[in-house]
Amino acid sequence: MKKFLLLLIIGIVIQSNLFAQSFELMKKDGSAIINDTILISTTNIETTLEVPVYVKNLTDANLDIMVKKYDLDLVSGSDAYFCWDRCYPNTTYISAVFLTAEANDTIKDFSGDFKPNGNNGLSKIMYTFFKNKTTNDSVSVTIYYDIVTVGINNFELIKSSISSFPNPVNDFLNFNYSLGRNSQGEIYIYDIVGKRVKHKQITNSENHSQINVSDLNPGIYIWTIQVDGIPIKSEKLIKR
Repeated sequence: MKKFLLLLIIGIVIQSNLFAQSFELMKKDGSAIINDTILISTTNIETTLEVPVYVKNLTDANLDIMVKKYDLDLVSGSDAYFCWDRCYPNTTYISAVFLTAEANDTIKDFSGDFKPNGNNGLSKIMYTFFKNKTTNDSVSVTIYYDIVTVGINNFELIKSSISSFPNPVNDFLNFNYSLGRNSQGEIYIYDIVGKRVKHKQITNSENHSQINVSDLNPGIYIWTIQVDGIPIKSEKLIKR
């Protein structure tokens, strides 16, 4: 019996080492990327958003790392591309070569870039970093690019009036807002791969709304409020 338990423990340790993550992702300031997501928002529909991500080697050996792009939900007319060993066009989905991360060192060459090209909306792009010649050892980050226009009067006032609570949430998610006179709004909740899981129409006469999210699986979601068809504000939501 003792021999069996010893072999079982050894097997578990070996299996854990086989599937251990060899590297981690960080923001430019060195802070951790919480729940593997980054949310960035702008009102400039002609800008280029550049989101740097650092890749840290957690091992004592050199690692050859490649990156792959997934367009989970790309607003029509916009472009998503990335820089690794070079800057690739938006039609490239995997790096042509690997970059080598020295033992316990960090690669600082990645940037997930996005050009709205005059289009507004919420785009979701996932980047997966993996060891060369294998996908068993990998880590991913999903970047949410929220592009909003300033066509609505008092845009900043409307945006600042929008809030949600609690976060994390168990059963009911509450929203406070002030949409402006005669404006119509909508609340959308998306899962991590961009699938819409909740939708509710709102009006300014209420200034408060509640959505039952108790039926959602635990995980990371994004909520967005649109006013008169224009995305105004998006935030990350944690469902317990």
